[in-house]
This record gives sequence, C-alpha cells and structure tokens, in this order.
Amino acid sequence: MNCKKAKNLFYLYKELTPSENEIFISHLRACNPCNFEFQAYQESLNLVSKTLAFQEPQNYWNEYWNKLSRHISKKSSWGKVWDRVTESLLTLTRPVFGPVPAYAVSLALLILLLGLYPLVSSKSQVKFESNLVVHKSNLIAADVQGSMTVYKLTQR
Repeated sequence: MNCKKAKNLFYLYKELTPSENEIFISHLRACNPCNFEFQAYQESLNLVSKTLAFQEPQNYWNEYWNKLSRHISKKSSWGKVWDRVTESLLTLTRPVFGPVPAYAVSLALLILLLGLYPLVSSKSQVKFESNLVVHKSNLIAADVQGSMTVYKLTQR
C-alpha cells in the first residue's frame, strides 16, 4: 500500500474490512510519517468528540415538542379562506407575458410610429393640380358630389 492510499483510508478507518484493516495497520507500522499523521488525526477526533459531547436533560425532548407545537398554530377555516383569496389576488398582479414595462414601451413606440407614418410616407402627400381659372364672379351654388364639391359661379 502506498502513502496516498493510506491517507485516503484515514477517514474510513472504522469501516474497513478485516483484511483491509490488516494491510492498513501493516503500512502504518512500516511508514513513520503516515503513522504520525494517523495518530494526530485520531487525537483530533477524540478532542472534538469530547468538546462536542452534548448531554440533553431528561425532559429535553418533551419540552422541545411542547414549544414547537405552541409555535405551530392551526389556522381556522376563515384563515384558510383568507389565504386562498390573497393568493389568488397576488396571481392577478403577476405579469403573464413577461416584463410589463417593456411591453408598454413597445406599444407606445408602435403607436407613435403608426401616427407618424402618414406624415413621412410619400403616398400620403397628394399634390392637387387644377387648371381652373376663376375671374371675378359671384357664387350661385355649391353642390357636393361624393368627395368633390362643384361650385357654380356667374361672371361679372
């Protein structure tokens, strides 16, 4: 057995099979550095086990369960109903399709672009050309025909 494998077995010493234990002990007898380190490891474990030894009082667990049961309160049926109502109201405030501010900004930009489109679009700028020449005259009538207004004038 090499030293690296022996040092890995320090932690599993109490779980070794008898044959593994025999090989481990023979390595410790032959290798002074491993033996010294294993003894220091065992002394450390003994010291920790002495300092962490906790002896609970005789009625420790009875008092523990009594205190715990007082802290765990049973809710009334109205308390359960109230919890369900508040839980359902909280689900209404959660965003369904992701972060709400991002959607609001996107919608505002879309509305702004749709509103500006007619001003920027070249098709929306209609040029009106007319060959009509009107001299001084009086208006007789104005007749609306669909989207066009026809004016009847008299000459002076």
